[in-house]
Amino acid sequence: MARNEDYGIVAVDIGTSKVAALMFVADDAGRPAVEGYGVVSSEGVKKGIITDVEAAIGAISAAVAKAEDTSGLVARQAVVGIGGRHISSMRSYGMIPLEKGPRRITQDEVDRVVSYAGILRLPEDSALMGIIPRDIIVDGQKGMNRPVGMNAVRIETDAVVITANTQQLEACDTIMKSLRTELAGKYANSICAAEAVLSPEEKEWGAAVVDMGAGTTDISIYSDRSLIRLASVPMGSANITNDIAKVLQVPVNQAEQLKVRFGTARPALVDKDEVIDASTMATGHDASLGCAVSRSELCRVIEARIFEILDRVAAEIDAEGLLGRLPSGIVLTGGGSLMPYLPEFIQENLKVPARVARPSADLGLPKQLDFPQMSAAAGLMRTCLMDRSTAGEATAQKKERHRGRGVKDLLKGLIDLN
Repeated sequence: MARNEDYGIVAVDIGTSKVAALMFVADDAGRPAVEGYGVVSSEGVKKGIITDVEAAIGAISAAVAKAEDTSGLVARQAVVGIGGRHISSMRSYGMIPLEKGPRRITQDEVDRVVSYAGILRLPEDSALMGIIPRDIIVDGQKGMNRPVGMNAVRIETDAVVITANTQQLEACDTIMKSLRTELAGKYANSICAAEAVLSPEEKEWGAAVVDMGAGTTDISIYSDRSLIRLASVPMGSANITNDIAKVLQVPVNQAEQLKVRFGTARPALVDKDEVIDASTMATGHDASLGCAVSRSELCRVIEARIFEILDRVAAEIDAEGLLGRLPSGIVLTGGGSLMPYLPEFIQENLKVPARVARPSADLGLPKQLDFPQMSAAAGLMRTCLMDRSTAGEATAQKKERHRGRGVKDLLKGLIDLN
């Protein structure tokens, strides 16, 4: 196991209802190995947006402290996953001519053409979060994923540029600075969730990952092994709870329990005469506020909101012309995906395949965390290590090229001496 004394990296998923912190190190194969974790109720976050930095600091600090206690490691670095509607994507292109070409492409030039795709005029309140190359094009030939060393006169890239609200990115910086932890990266939760649940085959064939959280439903669409689009719907499972509370006139804590224990996305499967005694779920000040609730009516309330959320999801997929054209369909994850019969609801109404996914086994989550709610946090670990591996390969290629130059210069010198 690759440990650096008693230090680890902490992956922090900042959500509307919870903050999850996973302390991990890289194993000998470069995979994340979870050493400890902390999950606490979120504070200062609404619909994925950090609205109160001080409150968010308290919740994140508590989650990281638990991860450190359970692992025995200190969080030297942190990577943060954020969501919400302020995160968006757009297609962009970059191109550079190779001087004195045709000649061999270097890693520097690949890095440069990708960075050129990020040279865009953005709104004042937006900042570049990342650039994901979809394709590298060499002299007009697409699909050149490893172009270093090829002879060419021109190199281009087709990329997806990820942007986020400047204030939200700065809030992450402020929070980690207050924790005296180096912030090593900020990532979109929708991408992280996809890395946790999609297989390489599903990315190639085409799939939409729908991460249903409490405040938002984040979407990432893949095809031909590459990201196509990110989107977010500002509704989630908390909206379902609030609907139940308002329509059935029950306290919010009872509404949540009704949803979890008796809810389903298909009211037609419920006995229309079934009645639930909600008083058995009341706690604290709400203990005397219980009432009889029709389960059929409860599920109709749930169905209405789910239909609205999924209608918005379908519109985002259709914006790319891919609704009904993704062979792997919709892959559901996040806490909201646990609603019974949700995949069947999607298959019936959107006419596409659907399944519920939890983090892949090779991410090594302990059993107590092996649930769809942890997909974004688990994928954050993988995304972090993938980035580091890519950066390491690029550095190694640059060093190899410089070594080659040194030998060439030495030989040239010897020839000149003769």
